[in-house]
Amino acid sequence: MLPVFAALVAASTALLIFAGGLVTSTGSGLSVPDWPNTYGWFMWAFPISKMVGGIFYEHLHRLVASTVGFLIVVLAIWLAREEPRRWVRRLGYIALAAVITQGVLGGITVLWYLPDSISIAHASLAQIVFCLTTTIALVTSRGWQRGYAESRTPGADVPYFLEGGTVLGLERGDLLFPLLDASPAWVVLVLPSFGVSTKDAFGWLDRSTPAGERSPRTRRAESSRASVDRPTRRPAFPAS
Repeated sequence: MLPVFAALVAASTALLIFAGGLVTSTGSGLSVPDWPNTYGWFMWAFPISKMVGGIFYEHLHRLVASTVGFLIVVLAIWLAREEPRRWVRRLGYIALAAVITQGVLGGITVLWYLPDSISIAHASLAQIVFCLTTTIALVTSRGWQRGYAESRTPGADVPYFLEGGTVLGLERGDLLFPLLDASPAWVVLVLPSFGVSTKDAFGWLDRSTPAGERSPRTRRAESSRASVDRPTRRPAFPAS
């Protein structure tokens, strides 16, 4: 549910920016001269019948802003209680502090009769809040967390290097067979200017080399594989 709620908060923040744009484009910034009340009424008790002209846009903007602020409070608390990643929890705290600051700047904008510096800061901070909520929605999504978990799992070659010695690696490289009788040999590493898939390279080798013509080393590897009843599968080691 957290990813869905985070996406809802991000969408509501986009709606808030749209509502703020309506106030600016219609010149309704001072249609309601007091704050945080609306013509002396508690914000949520102001009669809908009186929402006419510029009052409609300004008061609607305040209602949307209050709703978004409440949603971000819930989001920050939810992240603090359920989110294991510290940096994501901090994003929630920053978003909460930013939306509170944005609301205060919006009130100052009205009470000080639209000073340019405060109005610009208020509008700019709205973009930052939107970026924060969108980021939270992204990093809490199932797709992101699945990719994050996979990125913290080393490749299949890691078990080979941790095993030590000379082994025959099969499948993804996590199925290892010790080759105790393997003789020392020189290895030459070549870095060509083109890429070759490991799977394709071994597939070509298997198809092009008859069983009777395989090297003694390959035959010993096959014999070692056949002699092992229960190979040890090494799991991918999670990063610490």
